Amino acid sequence: MRKTALSCAAVVICLASTLISAQDGYFANWFNRVDKIQAEQPHWITPLATTTPRLEEEFRYDQLWQENAKGVTTDNYDGGKGLELIPVEKVEVIFNLPPYIDHNNPTVRNGWGDVAFLVKYRLLSASEEHGSYILTAFLGWSLPTGSHTNGALHAVITPTIAYGKGFGHFDAQGTFGIGFPVADTNLVGRNYLWNNTFQYRVLRKFWPEVELNSTFFQNGPRDGMKQNFVTPGLIIGRLHLWQRVGFTIGSQRREIGRQERFALLRCSDDSQNVNPACPSPRKISRMRACRLSYSRASTAVMPTKIASARAFACCLESAESSAERFFVNVATVSLHSRNRPSPIFRRRTTTQTETLYAHLRRSGISAIF
Repeated sequence: MRKTALSCAAVVICLASTLISAQDGYFANWFNRVDKIQAEQPHWITPLATTTPRLEEEFRYDQLWQENAKGVTTDNYDGGKGLELIPVEKVEVIFNLPPYIDHNNPTVRNGWGDVAFLVKYRLLSASEEHGSYILTAFLGWSLPTGSHTNGALHAVITPTIAYGKGFGHFDAQGTFGIGFPVADTNLVGRNYLWNNTFQYRVLRKFWPEVELNSTFFQNGPRDGMKQNFVTPGLIIGRLHLWQRVGFTIGSQRREIGRQERFALLRCSDDSQNVNPACPSPRKISRMRACRLSYSRASTAVMPTKIASARAFACCLESAESSAERFFVNVATVSLHSRNRPSPIFRRRTTTQTETLYAHLRRSGISAIF
């Protein structure tokens, strides 16, 4: 009996030592593994709003100030950002902390937003030397942990495809995803999210960009509506702080286009569906009857005439404004595991730029270059 116990104890000790050794090797090789994974993809900077298809290892904090048409500013602390890690090859996990939202409005209660997670799997990629492209699949989900209506009613699962292509110092990154609530879709609504970012690298550290962020709503209180952001911004990075630690900072100003709800007056030859709301003096003099239906569209879509088998004219009128024009100011700061930039950028640096760097170094500010 004692021999059996001693044998079992020896087996347990061996297994434990093996697991400890494996864990030590896993964590000891962490940064070497991260460097290898990131060397196989383009070395662009992470956009301010669009989630990059690249695999990153960083901690990010965003600060948002949203100002509506009445001048009231809503402060969003953290912006739902957090810790990003690359635990295994081709995979990144993101733990987004819940933001704290201060409405600066006594009639609206402040509170925490929802907790969210995101997993990336890189499908294919190539560095600048081999084509400069990337394709990545996302799976994100949020939990309804928000307080005082500062979060969603239910958990939302968002599968997304992300893509990117570079051309020298220019790159384009984008994502397209669909948010599926786990319950009450008719109340919460389904969102189609499409984001595109266009960046250009200047002087190695400066990345001016323009982002186009669109959301299309299906079901829920905003059924049929869409929301557009036009987001110019500037990112400065990656700046070296200490050993592997890098620093990136950026700022942007988003403008949300105005959305309106329209009433579509469709006029047809069907005399059995007479609509008394169709007035005679409004450029509609040839029809014998018309019927009323509803459509939602943005101000960029203003059709004035539609031809079909039964309808030969219609007029589009503004019924009510569903959203006012407002602005969102964003500032972002991230500390990241600093990987070396691609050599292709160094080969393309001009002689004038190298002269400028030499002058900056002599001026005593070479730590960031």
